[in-house]
Amino acid sequence: MNLNKDVQITNKSSNSFIAQLKATDENEIVSIEITNDSKLQKIETYGDNFYECLLKIRAELEKRGLFILCLGSSINVWPSGMSSQMSKGLKAYKRKLCQ
Repeated sequence: MNLNKDVQITNKSSNSFIAQLKATDENEIVSIEITNDSKLQKIETYGDNFYECLLKIRAELEKRGLFILCLGSSINVWPSGMSSQMSKGLKAYKRKLCQ
C-alpha cells in the first residue's frame, strides 16, 4: 500500500509551507517519508504502524521548530489497540477529556 498526501508544515511564527508525505507498507514494514523541495530535508521513519511513524516524524519536526498540521498529529488523537492492528494505525480516534 502506498499513500501520498500534501501536508502543511508551520513554525512558531505561523510561517507555513506544503510538504509531501508518503506512507508505505511493504513486507510488514511500515514507513513514512516527508519531503519538501526547498525548506525541509527528507525525514524517513519506520515502525510497526503508521501512527507510530507519524509520532516519530512529529518529534523530529519539533526538534527543528516545525509542526505538522494534520488531525493525526493532535495531542488528543490516538488509535485503539484494535485499530492499530487492523488498519496499521491509519484509523484513530479524536478523544475528549471528561470532567
